[in-house]
Amino acid sequence: PRTRRAGRGSWKRRQREARADEVAVRIGVAEGRVGEIDAVFADPASYEDGSRDELVALEAERRELEAEIGRLMGEWEGLVE
Repeated sequence: PRTRRAGRGSWKRRQREARADEVAVRIGVAEGRVGEIDAVFADPASYEDGSRDELVALEAERRELEAEIGRLMGEWEGLVE
């Protein structure tokens, strides 16, 4: 019985580690996209060539990504404690 519990704890730990790794990857992807959007905003040509609607859509996407990153960071912190 004691070995089974240790095995279960080990399995649960591996599951948490795997989920933490998955969440970290998702954070990285979202942060990468935020960086791409920031690069568009930093390029003066975006304001000359890009439509206002496109820039507004990118700003909305950026806000959603920031919220998702915050949520994922909270989940990740809970998993690695």
